[in-house]
Amino acid sequence: MNKYQDELLASFIAGEDNRAELQQEWEKDPQFKQKSARHVLTHRLMQVKLKQHDSAEFSDEIMARIKQQKTTQQANLAKVSHIKRYWFQGTSIAASIFLCALIWFSLEQPNQPFASVKYQPVTSEVQVSELEAFQLSPGPFQMLSGQAHIQFNNGTKITASSPTHLDIKSASNVRIIQGQLAVDLPANSPAFYVQTASANYVIAQANDRQVSALANSKEADVTPIYRQENLPFSFTIDAQGEVKTSGSLDSIHKQSSNEVESIKPKSIAPSGHKEPQQQDPAETNNHSNTPINIVSGLNMGFETGDLTHWLVDVKSLGFAEVTPEAAKSGNYGLHINTMNSGPVFIKIKHSVLPAGFVKKHKQYKLSYDIKRLTDNAESAIGYTRFNNSFNAKYQTTAHGPWFRMPRDNTWQHHEKIIHGQDWPDTFTFVEIAFWTPNEEWYLDNVELVEIPPAENFIKEQTRGFESGALGTGLTIQREIGQENFAILQVTEEAAIDGNYGLYANSTTGEMHIKFTSDAFITDQINNQTDYLFAYDLRVVEGKAALRQMPNTGGIYYTPEWAGYGYQRGIYWVDNDGLIRVRIKIPAEKIPEDGRFEMKMLMKEGAVVHFDNFEFSAVTED
Repeated sequence: MNKYQDELLASFIAGEDNRAELQQEWEKDPQFKQKSARHVLTHRLMQVKLKQHDSAEFSDEIMARIKQQKTTQQANLAKVSHIKRYWFQGTSIAASIFLCALIWFSLEQPNQPFASVKYQPVTSEVQVSELEAFQLSPGPFQMLSGQAHIQFNNGTKITASSPTHLDIKSASNVRIIQGQLAVDLPANSPAFYVQTASANYVIAQANDRQVSALANSKEADVTPIYRQENLPFSFTIDAQGEVKTSGSLDSIHKQSSNEVESIKPKSIAPSGHKEPQQQDPAETNNHSNTPINIVSGLNMGFETGDLTHWLVDVKSLGFAEVTPEAAKSGNYGLHINTMNSGPVFIKIKHSVLPAGFVKKHKQYKLSYDIKRLTDNAESAIGYTRFNNSFNAKYQTTAHGPWFRMPRDNTWQHHEKIIHGQDWPDTFTFVEIAFWTPNEEWYLDNVELVEIPPAENFIKEQTRGFESGALGTGLTIQREIGQENFAILQVTEEAAIDGNYGLYANSTTGEMHIKFTSDAFITDQINNQTDYLFAYDLRVVEGKAALRQMPNTGGIYYTPEWAGYGYQRGIYWVDNDGLIRVRIKIPAEKIPEDGRFEMKMLMKEGAVVHFDNFEFSAVTED
């Protein structure tokens, strides 16, 4: 550009309307037109930067970056210092910062690309390997249509489907503004950070001490997802923070428990990549009897002397504090006081629990030592459950039976079985509620384990109604005095899992059904073992009051007290009216000949669905 062109352009950028003169120069000199466009664009980008930074801070940062330039860039700056003073006169002053801005943006963007992108249009039928690739550097990445396959130099692969908006900070640090990503991490790759609108994650190997320290920091707002060492790892994540990982919680716990225990991270690996050709647990008859410790390495005994890994919910009307006096073992325990109003809700923070640990068809045992200090009421009560608040949608597991503390003021050990749900992988809390006002408790030695699956002795065609009929050994009672007056049908509508479930309507009269000995996979049930009889129950309407009666005598009420019933809107069931009913059948209730039978009665006035019946041996752990 000549001097006249410089002044024209500087005046235009300074706000003067001289487009007619510029147009004439552009017609004479096409190169000047291209340079003008570049300078105007640079000016607009610089204005954006100035809006994001204080002007003094902006100037200081430019000067700092200038000092860090390489020799070639410094040589260019030396030439700038000899430019004539007309750059700084009159309306042309704005042009004087163009070169600084060019330096700024050149330093903002690394010269060397760190990834290649293969773009596939929506209508393209060619293979990914045949698509033309282009190079990618750190910064914004947007795509309105099609699919992009991003291959980083370190081996990490990202597949993005439109519409997508990313801020790619490095090969191991990505912010998702819009869209969903499928990420494949190679074996032994470094920690990978992802930021979303609702949560931040770091995917790291279980022996990564730096990530473990970060995850344990009170200031860090990051949820760690631990992967198994020496294996690739895959996951999908969207802009709202919902994560789906590549493997099961079971496999990674079993394969890396030693390493995890040695470093005591605050989150056990939630998902891992299965060993090659490893058989899925659901496909084998070998059942491990070792419970999986969900809270290994966390502050479950309050031995940090504070509420690390815990929180007291803001809804609480009392308080909870860690004190030496509350310890059953060790040096500290938790003192809870519901004061005049109650209740007090304490929770294990979602950010320290393994992402994705709650799964449908899995069962968990939450246990703790508890001592009641007062005797202001006949009994003091509370409950335990899981709750999930992902994306502002509040979900809870059923309360089930509450714990009741008598007046004897001694330490007791409480255990609660919680049935898993089909929930998002993140934002799940473990909650213990102390309900009765004017009461005080000590709490210590909290433990949460996943219960390994046990062999189900009820025949497959009978336990879940997937044949579309009642199944072998499940009969409708017709005896005089024990007639069934309920409407019973196997329907698709009643399915809690699979394709079919049992619809039961007792508004027409009591329900009477019976599991005969033909319902079991063996003719002789071992009478030296306790058993668990369980089923899924969904309340549609009314109050479901049930009785279970073994052929050896006795009645097991569900709920536990006669006259009560499961009903929607009451704490016994979850938001969808569901609960997993569990009844322990002692060994003495099994006949000597092993031919066990069980009657089920439901009082008049309810409509419910039954599914997933189970009869399994109780294992002591």
